Amino acid sequence: MKIILLFTMLVFGLTASAQAVFEIKSPPSIKGFYTMQIADSTSHYWGNGSIAKKSVEAELILATGADSVVSGALGAKYQGKIAVVFRGGGVAFGDKALGAQNAGAVAVIIVNHGIQANGTVNGDEVFNMSAGGTSYTDGPGSKVTIPVIMISKNTYLTLSTTLRSGETVLGYIGGKKLVKNDIKLNYKRVLTPARLTNVTALVKQDDIIDSLGLVVYNSGSETQDSVLCEVLIKYGSDTLHHEFRGVVHRDSILDKNGIKVDSITTKINPGQAVGYITFAPFKNKEDLKAGKYILSYSAFSTVKGKEDEFKTDNTVEIPFFINDSIYSPTVIESYDRFVFKDTLRDSIGKPVSPVSLIYDTLRYKNQPNFTTFYQPAAASNFKSFGPCMVFRDVHASRVNGVGLTFTALQYASANQKYIPLKDEPFKINVFEWADKFSGFDDTLKYDNLIPIIDNQEYVATSTNSWDYLSVRFDDKVSFENDKRYLICVQASNTNIRFAYDTLSADLTARTIFYDQPLNMLKVDGNYYGSGFGLNRIPAMTLNVKAIEKSNSLNEIENVKNNVIVYPNPANDFVNVAYKSTTVGQPVEISVTDMTGKVVYLTKVVNSAIGTNVFGFDTASFTNGIYVVNISSNEGNATRKLSIQK
Repeated sequence: MKIILLFTMLVFGLTASAQAVFEIKSPPSIKGFYTMQIADSTSHYWGNGSIAKKSVEAELILATGADSVVSGALGAKYQGKIAVVFRGGGVAFGDKALGAQNAGAVAVIIVNHGIQANGTVNGDEVFNMSAGGTSYTDGPGSKVTIPVIMISKNTYLTLSTTLRSGETVLGYIGGKKLVKNDIKLNYKRVLTPARLTNVTALVKQDDIIDSLGLVVYNSGSETQDSVLCEVLIKYGSDTLHHEFRGVVHRDSILDKNGIKVDSITTKINPGQAVGYITFAPFKNKEDLKAGKYILSYSAFSTVKGKEDEFKTDNTVEIPFFINDSIYSPTVIESYDRFVFKDTLRDSIGKPVSPVSLIYDTLRYKNQPNFTTFYQPAAASNFKSFGPCMVFRDVHASRVNGVGLTFTALQYASANQKYIPLKDEPFKINVFEWADKFSGFDDTLKYDNLIPIIDNQEYVATSTNSWDYLSVRFDDKVSFENDKRYLICVQASNTNIRFAYDTLSADLTARTIFYDQPLNMLKVDGNYYGSGFGLNRIPAMTLNVKAIEKSNSLNEIENVKNNVIVYPNPANDFVNVAYKSTTVGQPVEISVTDMTGKVVYLTKVVNSAIGTNVFGFDTASFTNGIYVVNISSNEGNATRKLSIQK
């Protein structure tokens, strides 16, 4: 029922949620609203509360020289001003903001240089800045109480001539004020791809994004009755998908080319919204190239005299990637990480003044993006926890799972120390999630999780306190079309935190629209269908290898790589799960001890194509290692079984 309602065009109340803006109020030559990214207490452990509720109006002052990167104590001239400083110089964002605050600044604007890993410059880039630390009580950003924002290089270039001229520039940072005409989009209410990184073998000649849609909000004080909605998908400069939809009350609506647009007939009253306004699926008519794509949604009034007074929130852009071997709920990135080594010191070990920082450069390619680390609250006294990703695709059999990558941090809150990950153990699981449920209202069930990779142990070798950790599965996993799988990593050390992406996209709309889980969390054996939140996407990937499909499958290999014995170690009962391409064929299961003696033998008959599970009693087995043999007309497989009582 939920999905049917969401597919209809509903007008509903706009929930109260303050939005922060950056406005230049004077001089007239640069007056207007500018795109920025706020750094507040909703992410990254900043201590400044909600910037949307902490309005500041003051003169902007451009920092120069050593002040420009806040490399030392700032002078009194920043007292009561909005300090404009620059990214870089070996000074962390939290330290920059705290330095400006200590000098009396009432807000901080950090200018991004936009330099990408490949050396090119993205002049429009802004992102959510790290405050430093791992909680709201440690790190420099936790002590910052003033508004902090980032602007792009291009925005700075627009303002720089006036700022450098000495002319007074008056700025405003804070909550958006009510105006007459204000259409906006919310990135939590636009439909994104279910996975932001997909595999060429899975999207070949098929729908890339099966549903596109948005919700349009009227944040102004006047009714809107002629709004044009647009969706655009681009690969570089190539437009692959472009469509308009209209929201009309009084008359027909035309697109930018003067062509009448398919529309719904309604109006949007102040404080209300309309949606989901859906578009046609994005179908690739030819095989897509590997690389980065941009999905862009826009909405704006088409009535002359009712032009939008806040244009910075009329467009939402979501990046997504196509590649040959990585499947992930988040985006993949390539960048350089500068690892701090030491300061320059004199012969007796005293730091040289001014301090010069020395870095090692680590190059990361195609790794899951992340912005912060999470773990359950310490009060929960958890013994094990970790993220899970859901894998489900109508063409899943086109790939084999060969491993996964996840991102972890080890940090001891008690003494506020970062600890190397080296020798830290993790458990890896891949389950076929065979439970049947229609959606969240049907209550997600976990009674039939069939293990495919069962508690494979991975021990970290990285000497860093945080790193990308890649695991190769002991056996490759063959997936079946349109079946649901759960891929999990678990830690049992309470100092471990797992990385999440809170910036690239939000899965709220996607999860609600389809009423299906995408982002899971497992704590002490219990599963949570929305993880740490639908705006916190696990920074993990499923690593796959495309397989060539033919009319005659290699059944022997299929059996060898689709047999699991669990639990393992076992006590008094064990299950054998195996996959079959036929029904009604005999399968022999035997168990031998380490001397070769057969201690158990039975024959069963396949009851279904796909996964079959057979269990037997091991109460009479003594402790030790056994070999389980599975034999059928499709091939043979062996698995080791440990009995521990």
